[in-house]
Amino acid sequence: VSYRVDVEGGSIRILGWIILEPSGDSTRITWREDGDFGRNPLLGFAARSMPESQGAQMKQSLERLADLVEGRGPSPISDDPGGSDESGGTVP
Repeated sequence: VSYRVDVEGGSIRILGWIILEPSGDSTRITWREDGDFGRNPLLGFAARSMPESQGAQMKQSLERLADLVEGRGPSPISDDPGGSDESGGTVP
């Protein structure tokens, strides 16, 4: 799956990919994002911490997805939009 995120009317653009690969009875998920934050030094500083913060969010989301798929979580149709659940890794 590929995606594009435009921020500030397209002045900041992020391109991302999520690749799902079967691995025995699990699925390996590879996530990558590339972006250009321009010459703003504050945005450049913020971009340095993005892999860590977004990685933790992606991990939480994938764990929630695994719970839903395996019947351990709430119905996919709920009042809770999921907030900040996201992360990377292997989902059984």
